Amino acid sequence: MQFFHFIIAVYICVVIPVSGYFEQRRLKLATSEALKERAYFVLHGVYWIAALPIVLADPSVLWVRHSLELSWLWHILFAATLAYLIVVNAAPFILIRHNKEFKAEALRGYKKRQHTFPTTNRQ
Repeated sequence: MQFFHFIIAVYICVVIPVSGYFEQRRLKLATSEALKERAYFVLHGVYWIAALPIVLADPSVLWVRHSLELSWLWHILFAATLAYLIVVNAAPFILIRHNKEFKAEALRGYKKRQHTFPTTNRQ
């Protein structure tokens, strides 16, 4: 079982980033909707290839493990991480709505990556 986990770890650490790099380039150079759809299909396939063996080997990863005995320090770390993620993800939405400079900066960032976003319902 350890070899299986090693293979999955290598896949996640090597194959996913490398394929993501090449598909990102493909999206940037895509001249048609079909090429863009193919890039999305490949990216999703790469992610599912990583997720499926993990779920099939140990279906309990889908369940929340309430039986874990965590110390108070782990509860504090978990709460702090959750609070951080909420703030980091909610603050931009608030700033975009109420701060024109932040909105302009976010728009510039969006335009740089516009090629990666779907443009049709099928994509």
